[in-house]
Amino acid sequence: MSANPYARDLRKITNPLTNETRKVRKTLLIWSLASAAITLGKLFPSEISALGMKVTSANHAALLLLMAAIVAYHLVAFLVYASADFAHWYVNHYSTEWEDDSANYEAYKTEMLARSKLSEEDRLFMEEHERRLGSLWRGEAFGIYARIQTAIPYVSIARAIVDFFSPVLVGCAALYLLFDAARGAL
Repeated sequence: MSANPYARDLRKITNPLTNETRKVRKTLLIWSLASAAITLGKLFPSEISALGMKVTSANHAALLLLMAAIVAYHLVAFLVYASADFAHWYVNHYSTEWEDDSANYEAYKTEMLARSKLSEEDRLFMEEHERRLGSLWRGEAFGIYARIQTAIPYVSIARAIVDFFSPVLVGCAALYLLFDAARGAL
C-alpha cells in the first residue's frame, strides 16, 4: 500500500510523455507553425543565398513538398512515441492500482487477524487512534480534497487534448496547407 493517500490521484494527472516524446512534439509544432506562416503569410523567399539558388515556381513546390515530408515524419514519430508513452502510463497506472488494492486487502486481513488476538487495552488504543485519523478526513481537508478529486477527470481529459490531440491536429493542418500551397505553386 502506498504511504501517500493521494498517490492514486496523482498518478492520474502525471505527464505520460517522456522527454524524447516532448522534444518530438515541440519539433512537430515548430515545423507546423513555420509551415502555416509560410503558406498563409506567403513568406516564401525568392532566393536562398546560402544554397546559391533562385526559387522558381517549380522548386517552390518542391520545397513545400519537402517541408510537408518533414512535418509528416514528425507527425508519425509523435504518434508512435506518444502511443508508446500512453500505453506505458496506462499499464503502469492500472498495475499500480491493482498492487495497491491487493496490499490494502492483505493489510485489512492481517489487521482483522491481529485484532482477534489483542488485549482490551490495545483494542481501545487502536480504536482511539483510528478515530483521530478519521477526524482528519471529516474537516476542511476532506472538502478540499473532494473538490479536487472531482476535477481530476477533467484535468486528465484536458491533458490528453493538449498533449496528444492538439499536436496531431496542428500537424495535419500544416500538411494540408503545405500540399495545398504546393499544388497552387505548380
